Amino acid sequence: MENSIYRKFRERLIVHGLDPYEADAELRLIFEEFTSVDPVKNPSGISDEAFESDKGREQLEKIEAAIGRLLSGEPVDYIIGKKWFYGLEFKVSPAVLVPRNDTELLCEELIKRADSMQKEKSTKIRIFDLCTGSGCIIISAAVMLSGKCEKAGLDAGECFSFTASDISGPALRIAKLNAKRHNVSVEFLSGDMFGALDEDSRFDIIVSNPPYIPAGEKSVLDRKVAEHEPEIALFGGKDGLDFYRDIAKNAKKYLNPGGMLMLEIGYDQGESVPKLLKAEGYEDIMVKKDYAGLDRMVICT
Repeated sequence: MENSIYRKFRERLIVHGLDPYEADAELRLIFEEFTSVDPVKNPSGISDEAFESDKGREQLEKIEAAIGRLLSGEPVDYIIGKKWFYGLEFKVSPAVLVPRNDTELLCEELIKRADSMQKEKSTKIRIFDLCTGSGCIIISAAVMLSGKCEKAGLDAGECFSFTASDISGPALRIAKLNAKRHNVSVEFLSGDMFGALDEDSRFDIIVSNPPYIPAGEKSVLDRKVAEHEPEIALFGGKDGLDFYRDIAKNAKKYLNPGGMLMLEIGYDQGESVPKLLKAEGYEDIMVKKDYAGLDRMVICT
C-alpha cells in the first residue's frame, strides 16, 4: 500500500514481533475505526495528505494512541471496542472475553439443533446460556432463530425463549447492550453458575463456554490473553475442569426430559469432560472438532 504513514505503522508492528499478515489485519481495523476508511478497499482515503487537516491530525493522534496500546499487548478488539462474531458486530471491553472464531461452531450447532427441536416438538424451545460474557452465543442464536421464525410466518416469542447468566455485573452490562443493538429479547440473570436460576427453571437446551484453562497455564498463554482478558472468564481451577464438574452435577436439574447440554471445551478435554458427564448419567455424548481438527465441543442429552 503506497502510503508512508500506514507503512510506518506497519513496519513498527512487524519490528515488534507481529507477522505481516497480523500487522495488516490489525492496522486495517484501527484505521477503519478512527478514519471510517477501509485502507484495503480505499487506500487513497488514508493518503498522507488526508492527515494534514485539523481533522486528519486528530485522527492520526488517535491512531498513534491505538498503536501504542497494541504494542503494549492489548487486543485490538478492546482498542476498537468491538468484535465480529457469526456475522454480527458485538461490543467488547476488558470485562468480557473476546469472542473466538471457533466458538462460532458451538453457536452454529446450537442454532441447528434448536431449530430442529422446535420443528419436531412444535412447542416453545427454552435456551439457557451459562457464563454468557458478551452474550455472543445467545444473542447470535436469538437473531438467527427469530429470523427463521419470522421467515416462516411464525411469532418468534412463541417458538423460542432465550435466557443467559453471568456472575460478572460488568459483563452483563455489555451483554445487555449487545442484545439491544441486535434487537432481540434475552432475559439476563446475575449469579454464580446455576445459582442465578429459580429452582423450578427448566430448559430444553443449556449451552455454555465456561472458563476451562488450567490455572497453572497462565505463564504460557499469549500476552494479549494473559495480561488483558478477564481471569474470571479464562481459568477453570487447577485442572481446568471445575466448571464442568459443576455443570455435569447440576445442569440435569434444569433440563427438561430429553433436554440437550452443549459445551465448549479445551482442545485436550475431549476425554475428561465426557467422562464427567457420563458419570452423572448423561447420554448420547458426542465430541466435535474445531476448524483445526481439535476437540472443541461436547454435546449430550
